[in-house]
Amino acid sequence: MRLSRQAALLLTAAWAAGCASKAAPPRSPTEAGTENAARFARDEDALLGDLAAVDARLARRTGVVAKESDVRKNVMGAILAEDSTLEVGDEGALDLFSFEARARGLEAASQRARGWTYPLAKDVELERRLLVRLIDEEKARVAEEKALPRSASELVRGVVACWVPPSSQEAGKERDKWLARRLTDVLASLRDGALTKFEANELDDSLDALERLTAGYGESSVAMARLRVALDQVKPASDPTHDGESVRRGVRTHLGLATDAAMFARMERAEKELRKAISASNAGRSEAEMRTIESDALARVLVEDRCHGNGSRLRSRTPPPERAYVCGSLRRMADATSPHARTAALMALHTELVVALWTSPIHFGQDAPYRAANKLRPLMPIPPEREVRLLRVAAVRPVAALAVGWAAVLLTEPGPDADAATNRARRWLSFGDAPFDIVEGAGLWTETESSNAKHK
Repeated sequence: MRLSRQAALLLTAAWAAGCASKAAPPRSPTEAGTENAARFARDEDALLGDLAAVDARLARRTGVVAKESDVRKNVMGAILAEDSTLEVGDEGALDLFSFEARARGLEAASQRARGWTYPLAKDVELERRLLVRLIDEEKARVAEEKALPRSASELVRGVVACWVPPSSQEAGKERDKWLARRLTDVLASLRDGALTKFEANELDDSLDALERLTAGYGESSVAMARLRVALDQVKPASDPTHDGESVRRGVRTHLGLATDAAMFARMERAEKELRKAISASNAGRSEAEMRTIESDALARVLVEDRCHGNGSRLRSRTPPPERAYVCGSLRRMADATSPHARTAALMALHTELVVALWTSPIHFGQDAPYRAANKLRPLMPIPPEREVRLLRVAAVRPVAALAVGWAAVLLTEPGPDADAATNRARRWLSFGDAPFDIVEGAGLWTETESSNAKHK
C-alpha cells in the first residue's frame, strides 16, 4: 500500500520525535543548573580575558592574563573607529590614556554580560550581577579618568602599579617615548584653576614613584620636569571644590549607596557613639598604655588590603581603589583578639569615620579642607604630616573616604560593641569585596546578633 506524501511526512516526524525523546531525555533541574554554572564559568573566564586586554589594572586585580587575540581585537576596533589616540602597552593591554578604546571595549563587554539570560542558581547569579557591576564601575572610571588633569594622579598610580621592566633596550626606548607623550598630554591639560592645591600635591607626589622607575629615561624625565614646574606655576582652584554631584555619582556607581543627609547623619551618630565607647574603655588605662594603643591604631588607618571572598572568583579579587581601604579595615578588626588590639581597631575605625565626615563640608559645603578638619578632630593625636595625608584622601579621593567610613557604620551599628564588630568583620571578610548594597543584602548579620550587640 502506498502512503500519501502528507501521511509519510507525518509518520517520519513522529518517528523522529520518538527517537529524539529516547536519545535526549529531559534534564533534571540539578543537571540544568550544573550545566549553566559551567557555561557561566566559561563565559566569565572569556570576558575577564577581554577586560584584561582593556585595562592592565584589571588584569592584576583579577589575576587573568590578556590574550594576544584580545589585544588585536582592541586594535582592530580602534582602526575601524578611526581612533588615532590608541596605544598598547608592553603589559599586553591598552594604555590607560586610550580612553575611547577602553570605553569601546567595556561597552562590548557590558553587552555580552547582559546578554547572558540563561537561568542560574542564586550564588552563580550573584557572580553574574557582580560581573555586570564590575563593568559598570570600569565604564564610569573611564569617564572619570578622561577628565584630565584631575584624574592624572590616578592614571600615574595606574602606570606605576602595572609597570614591568622593558623586555629589551629597544622596548625601553619606545616606552620612554610613550611616557613622554602621555606626560605631555597631562601638561597640556593644566591651566589656572584646573586643580586645587591638594590635587596638585597629590599629582606631584604620585610622580615620585614614577620618577624612580624611569631613572635613565631621557625624554620622559624632561617631560616630567616640565610637568612639575607647571604644577608649581599654575594658580590653584579655590576651595571647596563644590563637586558634590560627581561625588554622588561615584558613590552610587562604586559603592551602591545614595549620598544624602541620611548617610551623613548615620555616620555622625556612629562617630559620637564610637567616641564615647573608646573614651570609656580607656578610662582606667595608664598614659603609657594609651600611647601604645594610639600608635598601633594610627599604623592601621587607611591601609589597603584584599578580602577573602571564599568560593567567589569576583569577591576574592583585589578590590577597586574605591573599596581597597574597606578590606584593610575589615582585616584589622577581624584580627583584633585582645582588649588592647580591639581598642586600637575601634580607634582606627573612629579616625576613618572622621576622615569620611570631612568630605561633607569639603565637597558639599563651604569649608576649605583645613577648616573642615579643625571642626571635627580624631580622638587620638595625629602628627601633622600624617594628618595632611588623611585630609588629602578626603579632599582628593572622597569616594574611598566615604567607603571606609560607611564600613565603620556597618561594623558598629547598632552600637560600638567590640565583640560584635569583630564577628561582623570576619563574616564580611569571608564574604569578600562587593558594593555595599550587595553586602547589606547578603544577610551576613542576623537580627539576634544585632539585638545582642544593642543591649550589651
